Formats: sequence, C-alpha cells, structure tokens
Amino acid sequence: MNNRNPNAPRQQQNGRAGTSAGRSGQAARGSVRSAQPGIQSRGATAGAGSAQRSPSSRTVSAGNNTQQSVRSRQYDPGLVNAEIRRKKEAGYREAEQKRKNMRSVGVKIAMTLAFYVILFGVFALFFSIKLSHTNAADDSSFRYTYGNAEENVSARFALNSSGDPMVDFSKIAEMCSMKAAGDDKEMKFIASDSEENVRFVIGGVTVFINGVQDALSCPSVKNGASLWVPLDFVTDCMSGLTVESDLSSRRVSVKRTENEGSTASAPSFAPVSYSLKSFTAFDQISEDDLQANRPGSQTSEPEKPTFISDLSAYEEYMNPSGNKYLSLVNYITPLSSSYIPDDLTDVADTRSDRAKVQLRKDAAKALEALFIEMRANGIMDVSVTSAYRSYEYQKQLHNSYIQNEMATYGLTWAEAKQKVITYSSEPGTSEHQTGLCVDMHNLPSADISFARTEAYRWLKENAHKFGFILRYPEEKVNVTQISFEPWHYRYVGRYHATKMYESGMCLEEYVVTIKS
Repeated sequence: MNNRNPNAPRQQQNGRAGTSAGRSGQAARGSVRSAQPGIQSRGATAGAGSAQRSPSSRTVSAGNNTQQSVRSRQYDPGLVNAEIRRKKEAGYREAEQKRKNMRSVGVKIAMTLAFYVILFGVFALFFSIKLSHTNAADDSSFRYTYGNAEENVSARFALNSSGDPMVDFSKIAEMCSMKAAGDDKEMKFIASDSEENVRFVIGGVTVFINGVQDALSCPSVKNGASLWVPLDFVTDCMSGLTVESDLSSRRVSVKRTENEGSTASAPSFAPVSYSLKSFTAFDQISEDDLQANRPGSQTSEPEKPTFISDLSAYEEYMNPSGNKYLSLVNYITPLSSSYIPDDLTDVADTRSDRAKVQLRKDAAKALEALFIEMRANGIMDVSVTSAYRSYEYQKQLHNSYIQNEMATYGLTWAEAKQKVITYSSEPGTSEHQTGLCVDMHNLPSADISFARTEAYRWLKENAHKFGFILRYPEEKVNVTQISFEPWHYRYVGRYHATKMYESGMCLEEYVVTIKS
C-alpha cells in the first residue's frame, strides 16, 4: 500500500525550483564579482555549472550578467572622468600642433615677402641709377656734323673713358661713299674709287690700314649700325677730310676737304686716303733719278777702298750695279705680308748658339767680306744674331714686346704699343723682312752699350766700304722714328753707302734728296 503524501511531488518541485532560483542568484552575484577585475568566486563557477544543467536558468543568468556589467561600466565615475581628461588632452595637443604649424607657415610667408621686397628694392635702385645716368648723358649730348647731316649724340658714345672725343666711322664712310662689310667682330670699309681700305677689330684697338696692322688709341665700340672709333684716328691716319672738334661747346665736325675752285652747285672734293700703304715690292728709285740727282757734287764712282785681305772675289757683291737695294721700308712705306725674297742665302757668321740666319745673296756675300776684313783688323768676337725675318715672325716678336711692357710696367695695350714701336718695327714695316739688314754685335743680346766697344767704332768707320750703312744713327732718331741701334746695319751697295757716309744722311733723307 502506498503511503505517499499527495502534496509531496509539488513540494519537491517547488524545492527544486527554489534551489534553482538560489543558484541563479548566486550566479548573478558571481557575475557581478567577475565584472570587477581580478575577482572570481565559486558561486560564479557553480552558477555556470548550474546554467549548463538548466537552459532556462542559463539564459536568465546571462542576461543578468550583461545588465550588471553594463551598469557597472556606464556609471563608474572614475572611468568617465579619465575618458574626459584623455579627450581634452588630445584636443589640447591637436590645437597646439595646429598653432605651431600656422606659426611656421607665417614665418615662411614673411621671409618670402621680405626677400621679394628686397629684390624689388635692388632692381628699383639699379634702374633709377641707370636712368639718372642716361638723363645726365642726354643733358650733356654732343652735336655731330658729317658733311651736311647733323645729329645729337650722348656723351656715352661721344667721349671715351679718358674723355677724348670719338667719332662714328660708319657716318664718315657713308659721307665718302665707302663700301662697308662685316659683322659683330670686324668691320671693313673700302674706298669706292680705289682699293684703299681699313678694317677694325670691334671692341679692341687693333686696326688694319691697307693690310698693315696698327693700333687705335682706345678700343672701337659698335652700337647698332654705328662703329665708334677715336677721333685721332681720322686726324692722324687719314687725308682728304677736314676735322673740327671743340669739347667746350660739345661740337664735332667731319667734312670732306674741297678742292680749289669747288662751288656749292658743283662741289669737288679731294680724294680720301690713309697714311699707311701696302706694297707688294719695294718703292723703287728710277735710274733717271739716280743720274740726275746724285747727292753732293760728285757724279763719278767713289774711290775703291783698300783692304788688308784679298777681297777681289767679293767685289761684285760689295759694289753691285743699279739701285735695286736702295728702296726704303718703314712705317710710311711698308711691305705686304706676302713679300718673301727669292734669293735668301745662309749667313756664314751666324752666332754658333742659334740656327743659321739668312740674307739675300749679294748682302750675304758682302757681309762675308766684311767679317774677313774685321778679323784681319783684330776684332774676333762679333757675330750675327738676326737677319731676314718673315712677316709672321716679326708680328710675333713685336707682340711679345708689347706683352712684356704691359706685364713689366702695368701699361695698357695702347700705351705699351706706343712704347714698343720706338724700338721694334711693326710687321710689314721692318727692314728685316727685306733680307737686306743684319744685327751683329759681341754682347749676350743687342744693347746700346755696344756703342762703347771697339767693334762698333770699327763698323761705324768701315761698314760703307762693304755696302752697309748704320741704319738708325743716334742723331737721326727724329727722322727715322726708331731709337739708336748700334748693332743694326742695312745693305744698299758701296756707292750709296759711301754717299750717305760722306754726307751724314740717313736712308730717309738720302731717298728724299734723290727724288726731289
């Protein structure tokens, strides 16, 4: 017989429910503890085990845990304040960085603006100075007259750096109907009625007059179609032009020289030419001039000299017939660059430490006789150091002297040039190119002290007997325009050498006397 209580199953069920509810509560409390870092209880573990045994209890427990955890995080004052402080500090740092960036950009902009302001100020100052100079030049312009044409010219072109007047050679060429050709490096002007010409190296002092090199007193200047050259070139190197210059009134006038009988309706002008001429051969003296105008009263041959040595084999060379060796070569009558004698012969008495120099055949043989007789008179130490020189060699030598004067004395090119031409001939104007002159002495190098030697005294008294003259005597510097050179002798033949020795004339004077 079953004695079970009818209410017992219900009680048991309620008991289990209560137990389950108790466990859920413990689980919830365990969840709260677990929400706090580092806290864990057995209840949480038991609750979890109970939840595994009862799905419904597990669902309720999880919900309670989530709600408790959310409530714990949402309302914790410490966490909220820390988050607020973190965001504020981040905001402060971001604002400070922005302010730094703005300051850096501002500094860069300010520096850039300052740079451009300074640059603008420099350019403004430069142009203001240039404009003031331009205005000053315009205020002091010069009045130029070329023929019948007049124009005002700024002082920048009218005067060179030394304050000397310049002139527009292009205008002169146009006035004289010259033909012009060239570029930015050189300009050449050719006469319309002759072959005379002049060529300027633009920006320099070099000028070629009829092919003969010369030097301007200051560099030429090209400005557009105009070529400005020193006015003294026109006055010193040209004829057929009338030049007037008055710096006080700032006027320069260049006109063609009128011939006698010229009228305004029918003008007639003198030909325009240059002082330097180009020659392809010597300026010969005619036989008629020689016969009709011999210097002095003698018309017969000079008396034949006597020598210690037997020089009969050299007589034809010492005393040649005709006048082929009398021609004058100097700065007025130059040789062309192409002239080369066709009978050059080695000189026997060339100094031993250098290559053989050469002379024309008659001159070389006559010089050989001179050395034979000089040694017979006890003078043993003289030798030949220079004879024929080509145009190009003379050019190199002359330019080297100019460079040396500039380096040694600090001269300008033009200043050195003017000094050098007193002792070194320009190419084309040197007698060495003729093959008829020789430098001989007994010194390490040519020097005026040779005039104090016994050798010089013997040469001065005897050179004419062999057909040679002392070419540049000390007392004739004003005529030859070359300083005294006791070592330089020129071959002309015995007849003319004796006449010059007896009369005391230099070659320039002798030639003029014959031609007059």
